[in-house]
Amino acid sequence: MSKKLRRAWLATAVWFGLNSFGIASFIVRFPDVKQALDISNSSLGAALFTGSLGTLVTIRFAGKFCARFGSAPVMVVGAVAMAAMLPIASILANYATFILSLCFLMSAITLMDVSMNVHAVTIEHESDKLIMGRLHGLWSVGGIVGGFGGGLCASLGVSLQQQGLLVGVVTLLVVLVFRSFLLPASDDIHEPEEAAEKTSRNPRIFYMLGAVGLCAAIIEGSAGDWGAVLITDDFGATGLISSLPYIVFQTAMVIGRFSSDALTTRYGRASILLGCGLLDRKSTRLNSSHG
Repeated sequence: MSKKLRRAWLATAVWFGLNSFGIASFIVRFPDVKQALDISNSSLGAALFTGSLGTLVTIRFAGKFCARFGSAPVMVVGAVAMAAMLPIASILANYATFILSLCFLMSAITLMDVSMNVHAVTIEHESDKLIMGRLHGLWSVGGIVGGFGGGLCASLGVSLQQQGLLVGVVTLLVVLVFRSFLLPASDDIHEPEEAAEKTSRNPRIFYMLGAVGLCAAIIEGSAGDWGAVLITDDFGATGLISSLPYIVFQTAMVIGRFSSDALTTRYGRASILLGCGLLDRKSTRLNSSHG
């Protein structure tokens, strides 16, 4: 891998970590959100569902933005937007403004998420090496650090607003340092494919993989979004302890993601996908038998 690609890989790794760090630090403070807004679990769930609309809307356009302007500029815009929305979403003036700010926060995170993955694909193609597994492993590492940091702030009595401002400032500083390491926008600018062409070329396997991804997202969301709330409500856990479900879950993801590139290179994508699916089915049966 050339020096240019190594620098781009480093910057992209930083973006993956920042993305997860930002959202994880916010997620583990959901018990504080509930308390500040005096809302039930149902109301929090409705807010999270409504906030996901920001993701659904943005994801339809993020890829086109990357194709038109290059993934690097979109990565910078997404990171800056996340840095701005974290303190805004932390204000918690009332339930309605929380939902609205959550929509914009999720939109920024999605824009950042899609663009950094596009950038990673460009690096992977130019270097002819598998890097996605390690990058997503670093995303999970960022989640662990963010979850621990958020829990520590809660235990030390740091308000969510102060934490959001701190995380936003750190994000901006990191972006200023590493943005020049990214590949030039011209490296992956291209004409977006027409919808009709894409539809005719999409095999059914894409929809099957999408369904698998949906199931995985539900599992990840359950552990991430509700772990802190569950352990706080049911066991009266402190701020730091309440962050542990998210941290433990992300640690397991780190193990799988850092090993995925080597395993995929050795056994192939199809074999790994099938094996993980069978393992997940087995673990589900074990959990059901002990439920």
